[in-house]
Amino acid sequence: MSSDLLDQLAAYGAQQRRAQPPLELDGVIGDRPSALDADAERRTPNGASTPTAERTPPGRRRLVTLTAAAMVGAVVGLIAFVSVVRDGPTDVVSPGPAADLEVVQPVELFRVNSDAAAYWRLTTLLEYGGEEFRLPRRSLERIDGEFASGTAGNPRIRQQVQILSLEGRLVPAAAEPVQAAGSSGGTEISLTLNRDTSTLVAVRDLVPGDLFTIVSSMTQPTPDELRAATTEPPDPILVEVPADLPTVMGELAVDVTIGAATSYDSAVALQNWFRSEFEHRAGAIDGHSADDLDEFLDVREGDAEQFSAAFALMARTLGLPTRVAVGYTPGVLNQEGWYSVTDAQSHSWPEVWFDDIGWIPFEPTPGRGIPGAEPATGVPTEQDERTATSSP
Repeated sequence: MSSDLLDQLAAYGAQQRRAQPPLELDGVIGDRPSALDADAERRTPNGASTPTAERTPPGRRRLVTLTAAAMVGAVVGLIAFVSVVRDGPTDVVSPGPAADLEVVQPVELFRVNSDAAAYWRLTTLLEYGGEEFRLPRRSLERIDGEFASGTAGNPRIRQQVQILSLEGRLVPAAAEPVQAAGSSGGTEISLTLNRDTSTLVAVRDLVPGDLFTIVSSMTQPTPDELRAATTEPPDPILVEVPADLPTVMGELAVDVTIGAATSYDSAVALQNWFRSEFEHRAGAIDGHSADDLDEFLDVREGDAEQFSAAFALMARTLGLPTRVAVGYTPGVLNQEGWYSVTDAQSHSWPEVWFDDIGWIPFEPTPGRGIPGAEPATGVPTEQDERTATSSP
């Protein structure tokens, strides 16, 4: 994203903070923070306090600070975007790809006590206009306790998410959340939900010590069930591609999926092609515009940002409804039984819609594997060992 656009968005965010009611979530652009301020402290689940690292110098300002509709913190290889959210429509100001930034020292963002490991999802991006995936205009609704039933027979994952240094208002959760509540120091934290993007949004900024109790219904269909399912898009936006999308993307999608008898087989073939023919290398390409993705397909190396965006768009050329999820891989299970999640585990991945089943995640990025999704994807659980170091 250009520095001019960053400055424009920063000014817009400041204007919105002055002009909008308290429920609004402001879009802010600022220096890339690798932690909270040097004199701040963050709480651990056992109540101890740990000093945080110093903020990255202003000269390294390269990342959108994500609040209203995105993560805030030292986000690595993710899709960043800025928006203003009211208690009603979600007005997207402007999204943009985040640079593949090197994490000098991983910062612990949150911890999760969970029945099982999962990808902790913040939100999903539906719309692509040729420059980046972004949130379309969508509504928020207030929730209180259970807000969805989930599919009968699906296993449920119970999670406690404690915020350490994750900023903004998006609450990480395993897919698909069906129940959520938040508290801080005995005070309830009100939550809202956008159903189209499966996004949990707190009505105020997250602060260290916030605790969220979430129940998710884990979709685990068999390959035969997925093969039998149709894939009619629940929203036309999920199959839209820009007119200037490189023709090579559609041509490659057809070539890669020759012989695939069903939509599910096509998705698996596309996933496995990326995993076998490409290399994962942070910083290889900066962004996921049409030109960036054309380069990605040529050099055959990139980060999760390019893998997830390219998969989603190539699948759309085949008629598959897709979206791009942003969040985190599981993190490291510490001695206290909590998954410790740092900025180094930030990630993005594509999801495909199957009628009467729902959203199914796929993992085109080499070296990554979604916990619990192996029956559908054929990919065992995996995360980059360079970022999954032991946690106290």
